[in-house]
Amino acid sequence: MPRRYDVWAPLLTVATVWLALLSWRSFTADPHSYLAPAAFLGVVIVGVGALGRAVRLRTPLVVLAQLVIGGLVTDAVIFGSPLPLSSGARAHVVDVFNTAYDTVTRSDLPVRVGDGGIAPYLLLGAAAAFLLGDLLANRLHRPPLAGLVLLAIFSVPFSIVGGGVAWWVFALTAAGFLALLALQQAERIAHWGRHLGDTAAAGIAADPVGARSPARVRSRAVGPGAIGLAATACAIVVPVFVPTLHLDLSGFGPGSGGGGPIRVTNPTVGMYDDLKNRSDTPLVYVHTGRGAATPPAYLRIATLTSFNGTEWTPGGRSIPPSHTAHTSFDPPEGDGALLGAPTTYTLTATPDFQSKWLPTFYYPTRVDAAGDWRYDDDTLDFISGDRGGGLTTAGETWTVTSAPVQPPQDLLLAAPFTTNGVPAAYTALPDLPAEFGRIARERTAAESTPFAKAVALQDWFHSSGEFTYSLDRPGGTGRNDLLHFVTDQKIGYCQQFATAMAAMARELGIPARVAVGFLNPTAMGGGNYVFRARDMHAWPELWFQGVGWVRFEPTPAAADTSVPGYTIGVLGGQGGDDTGSQTTQGPGSLPTQNVSPNHRGDVPQPGANDTTSPSGANASDDGGHGWLVAVAVVAGLLLLVGASVGLPLWVRLRRRSRRLHGGAEDGWAELRDSVRDLGLPWSDDLSPRSAGRQLHGHLRGATARDALERIVVAVERSRYARVASQEPIGDDVRLVVEALREDADPASRRRSGLWPRSVMSTRRRQPAPRPEQERELVDHMG
Repeated sequence: MPRRYDVWAPLLTVATVWLALLSWRSFTADPHSYLAPAAFLGVVIVGVGALGRAVRLRTPLVVLAQLVIGGLVTDAVIFGSPLPLSSGARAHVVDVFNTAYDTVTRSDLPVRVGDGGIAPYLLLGAAAAFLLGDLLANRLHRPPLAGLVLLAIFSVPFSIVGGGVAWWVFALTAAGFLALLALQQAERIAHWGRHLGDTAAAGIAADPVGARSPARVRSRAVGPGAIGLAATACAIVVPVFVPTLHLDLSGFGPGSGGGGPIRVTNPTVGMYDDLKNRSDTPLVYVHTGRGAATPPAYLRIATLTSFNGTEWTPGGRSIPPSHTAHTSFDPPEGDGALLGAPTTYTLTATPDFQSKWLPTFYYPTRVDAAGDWRYDDDTLDFISGDRGGGLTTAGETWTVTSAPVQPPQDLLLAAPFTTNGVPAAYTALPDLPAEFGRIARERTAAESTPFAKAVALQDWFHSSGEFTYSLDRPGGTGRNDLLHFVTDQKIGYCQQFATAMAAMARELGIPARVAVGFLNPTAMGGGNYVFRARDMHAWPELWFQGVGWVRFEPTPAAADTSVPGYTIGVLGGQGGDDTGSQTTQGPGSLPTQNVSPNHRGDVPQPGANDTTSPSGANASDDGGHGWLVAVAVVAGLLLLVGASVGLPLWVRLRRRSRRLHGGAEDGWAELRDSVRDLGLPWSDDLSPRSAGRQLHGHLRGATARDALERIVVAVERSRYARVASQEPIGDDVRLVVEALREDADPASRRRSGLWPRSVMSTRRRQPAPRPEQERELVDHMG
């Protein structure tokens, strides 16, 4: 039977390291995206190590096997291919890491893991942790040193979020670590054999000087145990005294403290997964008073300004402390004629809506909100300035005076092609497929001004009939997803329409961004309205010189959306009116099954729950089958290992079956190979009698020794008698071999079953004795 340590230590190693990896949940939006594949990698890597130790491979060979097999499986899980060696596969690997890096540098907490997230970094770190943990705990038998691996895992959330390890995660990890220590000590004590009190019964004289009493054994066990407990204590105490530094390279959270500006990256990541199955729950109540000039619509939460090829994000912003939420704003371009009649709205967020971004109507002329809310000059977004994360919209009430942007159509048509006055980020694009830009130019080729081209794009998406609005086809916003959406799919909801139009506008040289918020609320009477989670919406905003940012509505009319009034008639009267339908089902809203307001994040990021968002150029071809490829790789490796083990074993079993039914020489050959398989000494230069004496000391019990005597006599008669004996000895051989196996150590028994060395060994054939030698031997025996 295998030793208890060899069976339980690998299982405890996998479980303990995986439990430590739970600590990374504190900064990830979708932890299941790394926890499940990490467990799979741990089983593979530690399992390969256990198998290597079972067949007694040397440590360098075991580690090499873990690196090769673990590397193949890790590649299959992350990239969908175990050997990404082709030029396309290599480009995909580079794109996956570039996308992951962009997510790290542009995202706020919690960071997305799957669908273009940071899974490559987390899974590579997890694979390294499993490899080091297995090497220290199981190969080198130093579980206390494996505690350093656990501390390294814990250091990641501590350095990012500070104290980001849940108490129950630490408790379970510590329990697994201490179980490894206890298992090691139990194994070490077992190696000392019987206690001194048992020596008399065994007929062994006690050595008063060199004997190791139980007390001395326990004293030796204190060292590693004390190290393990000290490491556990350090995991609790040390982070308290280590300052948590924010590295601007990581892009996580707000920047440095003090009175300086807040640097905001992407606080929208991770919301989408939380917004599920609660679409009717109220999020924001709005009061306008009776006879308001403009009913509430298009309540904007955040503006997405940067497109990295995988998703749209708010980008990096620097917001001074002086930009408070008690301020008035001049009209866009300083021209009040661009705005309609102002309306003052009183907004109240429900406790379920815990956003760090303060929703406002565009264009705001006055905002008043309690607390440290600050605005960004370029977008007029309002963001929580509380570095501790305590300030959110939940339960807050604020007022916004705003006026709709209603520029004259002739002014829009007169706007030239120019980007003077807007940051270059609003026209920047990643490397998109050439066909995407070609389609944008073809669809707008008949128009000569930037505004007319923008309207042409809007009407193509909204009113041409080529596109279908559907809540059942959530898609991604990555480069390949956009091309697929505008060429062959043409089915989606507001997320795809808004991001596709914004990207195409940038292809045409028109500054563009994507706004995220709510569309039409439910009227409650008396000038009161409520925005629910189902009313969430995304739309593009484009910039024109002399006008500023104006809203477009590309989401098809089937979603009860209406194009803005200033776009009607530009292309010969296409489009509807701008009245909008005040329905309880918000036009262009997110799917009901994907909305829930009970969240800790900020606002939903279009594409945060993309099921097809690619990580690179070949991601769409992968189809999300990385798991299947990984399983296929593991299955292939298991078949290869099975064949390497099974073939010698099959040969050995075939030989054994034939020999045990043969004569004395066949039985003697089977005994010889069985002895060699168990690692016991055997020499072909010895006579049967001498070989029997050598084996006699390895047998216990008279039954096995008598069977060995009968085997030796039968072989001697077969070789040296005048008439060779043909008596069968198979039963005696079985009896002797079983007795030898019972007294062999577990490792020798496993090795003889998994990799019988006799199959690969070369043996000298026993020469037939000459007649005169036979006479001398027989006379000597007589």
